[in-house]
Amino acid sequence: MFKNLAQPGYYSYDACTIIDDERSRVHDISDIIKGLSISESVHKQNLSINITLSDQAGLLSEAELYGNEIIVISYKTPNYHKENKLRELAFRITDIQNVEFTSNLQGLQYQIRGVHELSYIQEFGDVRNHFSGKISDAAQKIFDEAVGLADNLNKPLALKEKCTLDKDETDGNLDFIIPSETPYDSITYLESWAFSNESKSNYFMFFQTPDDFKFRNLSSLIKDGKDKLNDALDLKNRTYYYDLSEGTTASNAQKKFNYCYDLVQLNRNNFYLGAKDGGYHNAVNKVDYTFKKVTRTTKKVDFKELNYFKNDGFLAGQKALDSFLKEPNTTDWIYHNGGQSNSIEMAPQHHTKMILSYTFFNNMIQITIPGNSDLQAGEVIVLRIPAVQHMSEGEKKLDNTLSGEFFIKDINHVFTPQSYVDTLTLCRVGGDWNA
Repeated sequence: MFKNLAQPGYYSYDACTIIDDERSRVHDISDIIKGLSISESVHKQNLSINITLSDQAGLLSEAELYGNEIIVISYKTPNYHKENKLRELAFRITDIQNVEFTSNLQGLQYQIRGVHELSYIQEFGDVRNHFSGKISDAAQKIFDEAVGLADNLNKPLALKEKCTLDKDETDGNLDFIIPSETPYDSITYLESWAFSNESKSNYFMFFQTPDDFKFRNLSSLIKDGKDKLNDALDLKNRTYYYDLSEGTTASNAQKKFNYCYDLVQLNRNNFYLGAKDGGYHNAVNKVDYTFKKVTRTTKKVDFKELNYFKNDGFLAGQKALDSFLKEPNTTDWIYHNGGQSNSIEMAPQHHTKMILSYTFFNNMIQITIPGNSDLQAGEVIVLRIPAVQHMSEGEKKLDNTLSGEFFIKDINHVFTPQSYVDTLTLCRVGGDWNA
């Protein structure tokens, strides 16, 4: 699958091997891969892989695949505008399925599924500790325990240097106990308590990218992504077009490598559903079970606060706003120990997260582009999409809803023997690109 010329969708495997649990046998599977996909998301704890193999050499029986072997893959795309990253990843096989004999190939075809090697290992862990201090420190400690678990189980990580945690510092101290959870679930559990006085969102997420693991809040991820666009080469590498007047034969060199094959607006406006579920006006009842009292707080969406995340992406008439924002549409309950010396006021974070869950993920777009090994979840790209009435004429006026800066929520890297494409799910974060 090695491609020599720099064309859209070209890529190279530096390695794609299966290694047995004892590290005694290595099998190169590059030449028998029929299809391969790697998925990542800001809402997923780990990367996952799915491989379809066309096996005429009997690898399944020769390698004695049982379902816990290591898959190591490294790949990159050509340097279209800048030096793209070589991605190196290690997975553990979790499932072998759909094994079928194909008479035309005189062999077997089957699928192999896997999760990142650390995700596999941490399932054998059990966090039952008492913690006291900052949430970000607890997340780091739990993550380090997960990495150390590999050596304790005598299952050393193939790419241990890739298992690092990039985290945003949190404010406030808390005393709490994790009552028997896996390390990943324990860190996800901490998301609801995490907050930072500097953050506009306090929407913390624990997820994995090809670079590392992240315990980050949404606003700092967006800020980092927008700052990256200040570099001219990064901006060129991360700007994508959809132009019916030129199509995939675009003569402009930049558009050739940065052309959207497909573009779908998954949901343009889910105002009714969001309002019904408290996404724009909600209430929280905090129950203090020590002093036997209930404190009720409410919060209504403030569109000025949301301007950092989205610009011109919210669609609702004044009558709908007046109707649904008049009273809270949902009430959530939070239980609190008022006698605890170290505690965190969770109601403000809960209000904000409820609102962001609906408003930020309200205008989502999915695009398919030529594979770019430099992109990963949690970053920001730019779309330049002409308004419908100008599509056949080229980029005369941009659509303000479909164009601008977009946050990468999900990305699915799909490889075939012919090409590599990325399918991205995006959320708009603003920017008037007609200016």
